[in-house]
Amino acid sequence: MKIKQGDFVTIKDNTPTEVGPIINGLGGEVMVVVEETGECMIALDAPSMNALTNEYLANCAQKELEAQMAIFKIDDVELIDERRDTEEAFEKAMEELFNKMKILQTSIEFMLDERIEGWTAAFRESSFFEVLTEQQQEYADLIVETFLDFSYRKEMVDPDEWDTHTVNQVCLLWVPSEMFGEEELFESYGDILTQFLYFLGETEKITNAEVLAEEAQKIKADIPSANNDPDNWSMQKVIAMKAMDDGVDIHNEEELGAYLAKLDRMVMQSAEDNRNAPRPAQEDPFKGIGRNQRVKVQYTDGKTMEIKFKKVERDLREGKCSLV
Repeated sequence: MKIKQGDFVTIKDNTPTEVGPIINGLGGEVMVVVEETGECMIALDAPSMNALTNEYLANCAQKELEAQMAIFKIDDVELIDERRDTEEAFEKAMEELFNKMKILQTSIEFMLDERIEGWTAAFRESSFFEVLTEQQQEYADLIVETFLDFSYRKEMVDPDEWDTHTVNQVCLLWVPSEMFGEEELFESYGDILTQFLYFLGETEKITNAEVLAEEAQKIKADIPSANNDPDNWSMQKVIAMKAMDDGVDIHNEEELGAYLAKLDRMVMQSAEDNRNAPRPAQEDPFKGIGRNQRVKVQYTDGKTMEIKFKKVERDLREGKCSLV
């Protein structure tokens, strides 16, 4: 199936969402299609936004995802002829969703920021930080922040729930997917994380520091390899890497912001053009048949009959029978 930006679609029932809970009946407008990954980004319509559960919204808030946008595999979406809501209904649903998310995000942000700032500052004052090289010390804040952030937002576990699976997922899935930077950053990730985990054990913030640190050492060489594989990159990282290829300094917030704003304008303009483009009227398959004209039809059970069109028109349009 070929879909394009501006198409209206529904999501097949029982399709998992990127934040966990399965919610049937979702649909909306295709905003971005990424052929390389076989994915598309959908702007959810009003019925979909109204159907989002509290668990879904909480997970979106925890992962810092826009709840009104969702990414699905192209194979999991189905084209529909027209949108399922009005502009007024869409705007109302957006406002209600925004208010719900604002409350959730405020509480989560405060808790996570407090943990990141406090633990990072304490780690920098510890003997475990001292054993790092000068370059590793420069990377330490970022690596501590991303590990705490990804383990909570992506894996949705608190520090007392960390296990070797958490270390693997963060280092080999989320770091390559979401982070971008020079090669040395990824080569240093495992060693810096190891010392941070030992620090957390020493300060009794976790009880399994040695097991987790051993796992970090075991997989540290795989982190840069995973980062260099474009198949592991998220859509956001694909865009960031494209920006770098286009000569954008991604460490310059103003320059990167201008580049992303330009992309957004191009996407929105294309979507607006598609919305305003005249859609061909669907031809009536029974055009030219008089209401009193006798037709021969066959029902799905094999039964056939010859009867006036007006008496079987509804069954024909509902697919219960067909002309023969």
